Amino acid sequence: MEFIGTDECRAIWNQHFIQVKSKIKQPKRTKTVKVATKNGGTYSYSYADLADVDKSVMDACRSVTDKDGNVVFGYYFDIDNSQEGVTVQTVMVDASGGSMLSDRIWFKNSYAGDAQRTASLISYAKRYSLSAAFGIASEDDNDAQNLKPDKPTVRILDQKELDSYEVVVYGHSHLLKDVWNDYIENHDQETKHWLTTQRDPQTKQAIKQLLDNYNINQKINDIMVEKDKAKPKPIVKETPKPESKHNDSNNENEIKQLVDGNNQSETPESTSEEEAFDLF
Repeated sequence: MEFIGTDECRAIWNQHFIQVKSKIKQPKRTKTVKVATKNGGTYSYSYADLADVDKSVMDACRSVTDKDGNVVFGYYFDIDNSQEGVTVQTVMVDASGGSMLSDRIWFKNSYAGDAQRTASLISYAKRYSLSAAFGIASEDDNDAQNLKPDKPTVRILDQKELDSYEVVVYGHSHLLKDVWNDYIENHDQETKHWLTTQRDPQTKQAIKQLLDNYNINQKINDIMVEKDKAKPKPIVKETPKPESKHNDSNNENEIKQLVDGNNQSETPESTSEEEAFDLF
């Protein structure tokens, strides 16, 4: 909590706040809700709605007055309703001029486009904040304590869950992977702002997984590029060109001349039949 005002105002504020607290009557829990757990079980609890809690607080405030009968203590809500969620803070004010600001509470709004559900969420946040500020036990969850309902936990999503994970971005529903790919391709600053300002723990985990996958793919691409650079260039063997027909013809002539020349040198000169007879 944060106090705004002087030390003198703080002293008066404390006195009036104690008086209001002592006069608060716990509201009756006239509402009941039944909740189903992820494991298939159920639990229920009773609670006082916002109107009942507000009446208890305001009745106590009206009973604390100055000497002239003027009410000296009251409260109001500071509400911030964005596309991502609802934030509520209870501001407790005193006639002396001092104000005490309760801690802000934030609830994710999964139905930002649904006015009725958003209004219900705001009412719940106001009841929660007001009850905490004035110490009112507006809920009775004995059954819940016995059954120990599942607490929301952040878990690592498998690839199928990651591909189908839906988010609301500036009032429109999208697949988170499409939002991520749009940022990677276009580097849109509004998309970057949305990605880096998420408060929902599970959405932050999903974004982290997408970032890890992107970094891994980039490293794989870098490794493949380096491997391609390191590969030796293939050696191309040159096939000897066939000799031209002109050369073949010359070779044939040379061989023919060589053969013919040898025959002429080795074979004796021929003699006519007359010359042969003369030998005898």
